[in-house]
Amino acid sequence: MQVIKGDTNGVELLSLGENRWKLGEDMDKAEDQTLIEGLTIGDIIDALSEEEKQKLLQPLDFISNKRYYNYYRNLNSKFDDLDSIENFDNYKEFFQSDYDYSNFRMEVLYYTAVEGLKIDDQYLRQEVVAVDGKYLVPNTLAPIFKTFLLKYGDDCNSSTSSTGLKSVASTLLSIVIDKMCKTKVEDVTMDDFKEWIFYLRGIGEISGFRVNQFLLVLLEKSMDAYLGYMAIRCEKQIPEKLDMKIEALEAELDKCKKMREQIPTIMSQKSSSIQHFISQASKLKHNTVGDEWF
Repeated sequence: MQVIKGDTNGVELLSLGENRWKLGEDMDKAEDQTLIEGLTIGDIIDALSEEEKQKLLQPLDFISNKRYYNYYRNLNSKFDDLDSIENFDNYKEFFQSDYDYSNFRMEVLYYTAVEGLKIDDQYLRQEVVAVDGKYLVPNTLAPIFKTFLLKYGDDCNSSTSSTGLKSVASTLLSIVIDKMCKTKVEDVTMDDFKEWIFYLRGIGEISGFRVNQFLLVLLEKSMDAYLGYMAIRCEKQIPEKLDMKIEALEAELDKCKKMREQIPTIMSQKSSSIQHFISQASKLKHNTVGDEWF
């Protein structure tokens, strides 16, 4: 109410998705958690074994997933430029055919990033906080992961993963959750889906975190909404583009009609030189160039 009245004194303004981590922040304060000075998530990654680093680089079967991904990418590629009037047949098919729209889900499900699982540079040099005593997470991400644990519990079922790998996985999970919570459904892209689902699948593989609930929501509810927004945008854009094209063509047609109307006048007012040239052309119509000499 203070903000509505224009008085922002004493009011904490939060960005999209930020206030949802307040519970995690409050719990951190209550537990009096402190930074582990000098230790960054980048240090933790450097200390991983070669086998663990390889898991980050290739958490999923790259060759198998890539083969399926290419298959579904090829099927869906005809809808890449759905908002272009040059692809009107595909536009019509998208809205009216019995196309198997689950192909879009399969495309994002089998996507694999060549670079593997990577932590964004902005977090690599951040000092970490111990969350629940066993997960070392960058300070700015700690409230997110703490809120995740409070809401879903510590469901990591992989006792074989090291503290380092679990810390990297929890950091990656926090980053993905943060990105998803800052992206409006109407703004999400296929690239977003591909990144998030690849990371969630990879995180589940390397750490044992149960992420299927997130995958199901992304692949079903969120993907359905994405296709809906895609249809809404195209339903609006194609008629607008066609109207603009028609307007431009009508303007060009009017221009051509006006030029055509001028032709009789132009022809009736030929210059004497042009009349001479035409006369010569008529006289020599059946001659060869050499007739003048031989």
